[in-house]
Amino acid sequence: MADKKNYEANYVIENAVFLYDTINLDNCAKLMGDIASMVAKIRPNTNKTNSATNISPYDIHKPSQVIDVFINSPGGTCSLMDSIMTFFNIARSKGAIIRTTVTGRASSCASQIAIQGTPGFRIMYQTASHLVHYGNSSMNVSANGEAERAYKNEKQLRQHQINTYKKFTNLTAKEIDECMKTEHHVFSAEECLKKNMCDWILTDTGIFISRENQR
Repeated sequence: MADKKNYEANYVIENAVFLYDTINLDNCAKLMGDIASMVAKIRPNTNKTNSATNISPYDIHKPSQVIDVFINSPGGTCSLMDSIMTFFNIARSKGAIIRTTVTGRASSCASQIAIQGTPGFRIMYQTASHLVHYGNSSMNVSANGEAERAYKNEKQLRQHQINTYKKFTNLTAKEIDECMKTEHHVFSAEECLKKNMCDWILTDTGIFISRENQR
């Protein structure tokens, strides 16, 4: 096994981000700086492309205007997720495409990153999956009166999760509510395609399936 100190499972290579570990402060300190540097190098694009081709979401004329995000992560801290999305949306404001590819599992906040890719450029491998759940509590109560404030903060955090799925997918309020009641609500790639949690499924023969082809 590689030395833990020399091993980076969340990292950047050119215009590609690899989220292959827990998304927390210990694993993402260097990652955030690398993403910031990558986004800073993107020049504004006046000819924005907001929809994928009919053949493949990887067939793009200006690959320098694309940030690839490959995901196989158990999730992590929501505040880190928001930090990552802040940089991605700065890149998007410059005309860049955020192309997400779930190669294995996209759990918890990793799922929320995957669904926030540019519409038409959210891909899943055929055996990949999303986990949508309530998540671990962030409450840390040690003094009188903190329980109420912690509950309010927790409620806002959960609403943020719910709003993200409502905005970027076709999951109904009832379906999201059911997911929030368990730690094990997994969606297959086919289910994600139907629920607009992804736009393409990549098969083991190298063929892309869209919602139109799935019907």
